Amino acid sequence: MKKIMFCLLLFPFFAFCDSVKIGDWIVDIKEDPITDEKTVRMFILDRTKSKSDGAAFIFNCKSVSLTSFVIDDLPKESERGDLTKVILRVDKNPPIEMNWTKEELGYEFSNINEVGNLIKNGKKLIIRANYGKTKDFVFSLGGFAKSYEELQKSCPAN
Repeated sequence: MKKIMFCLLLFPFFAFCDSVKIGDWIVDIKEDPITDEKTVRMFILDRTKSKSDGAAFIFNCKSVSLTSFVIDDLPKESERGDLTKVILRVDKNPPIEMNWTKEELGYEFSNINEVGNLIKNGKKLIIRANYGKTKDFVFSLGGFAKSYEELQKSCPAN
């Protein structure tokens, strides 16, 4: 099931876009051939070795998302839109608690700059979120700063 969810989440990113790997991050830029509308995303996959858990940490032009690969862990429809506490820790710095919104595929935070500035100078990010039970996900920040610059440069002007 994890592999199916992984393919469903990430296949659209790779299928019709220009993907660039910068450090441990992947930046995808897709341009619609009819409307010329540009979609830009950058993401990384959880580095933990657990076969039962896994997640993607995804930035787009307007928000940041944390998505579990385990379908049973995703928020129920009745929970969507609710705020929940997500804890981020960069390297050995003090943990930061943030209120993220439960969405269909996980959790979302609408201020990419707040998260980007928090993690751009680090080497490792640990995110703790409640997916039925409390789970910790570990992400490398190698290449994040350059990927984030590429995302900001490529995002359409609002």
